Amino acid sequence: MNNRIFQNSFDKQGKLRRQISFEYVYDHNGNWITNKRSSNGELNMVCERQIEYYN
Repeated sequence: MNNRIFQNSFDKQGKLRRQISFEYVYDHNGNWITNKRSSNGELNMVCERQIEYYN
């Protein structure tokens, strides 16, 4: 769905400091309705949104 899955942060020496991963849940129209963010394997943020569609 072309959303970010991973984001890595490195220090000046090129050593991996942190890896952030993203997980998405999509609705029937292909829009994300839940976005979970984990840092170094630990869940630290959940965003949920409700989308109302009009005909």
